[in-house]
Amino acid sequence: MRLGRLEMRDVFGRVLTDREISCLGEPAWMSGELCSTEPAQQKLLAWLALTPRPWPASLDVEHVFTRIAYYGDDLIHHIVSRAIAGLPAVVADYLIGHVTFFGSGLQMLGWCGAQPSFEDRPFVVQVSAGDGTPEQIREIAVHECAHAWLMAAPSPGERCWTAFWQSTVLNTPVADVPEFARRAVSHQQADNRRHERLADALVRSWGFTNDFRRNEQ
Repeated sequence: MRLGRLEMRDVFGRVLTDREISCLGEPAWMSGELCSTEPAQQKLLAWLALTPRPWPASLDVEHVFTRIAYYGDDLIHHIVSRAIAGLPAVVADYLIGHVTFFGSGLQMLGWCGAQPSFEDRPFVVQVSAGDGTPEQIREIAVHECAHAWLMAAPSPGERCWTAFWQSTVLNTPVADVPEFARRAVSHQQADNRRHERLADALVRSWGFTNDFRRNEQ
């Protein structure tokens, strides 16, 4: 994905010329998969405009560990932090400012406490260890981070799908859906499959394998 294919603006909102864009160079981490959705393009351009050059390739693990909003299992906190630190800095910066992370299943199987502080972070990522290895846990975390990067941020007041909605809409064979709802359900399932394909492609461009899918039913 060439920077010149996107409309870039400086910090004052002025559209850069092709010559100015070419002088910026193209970072090694730039890829078509990183810019495969309009929300991702907007996030990328905002970061490029506000981040002083030379643009960093990645962030330090300690920087990520101390700044991500994370609740739950301490070991998974370390795994997730290292995974995020291995992603392009533009993505890691976005995750730090826009995602609240929860983890369980290694040191901690459950917990009860006061409501977490989500502040103005619109996304939530939940990582469960299950029977997975640290490598699989890292793959799961990175896959969900890819979704957060590629998707438009939820609107204020928007809520995530419940498990009931997930099981009855996304996981029900279309042939078993009542005819009056079949078209809407089919559209939702197709849109979900498209998002999964885009996230899988982005994760592979980062050097991950999506091996955690081997355990999916």
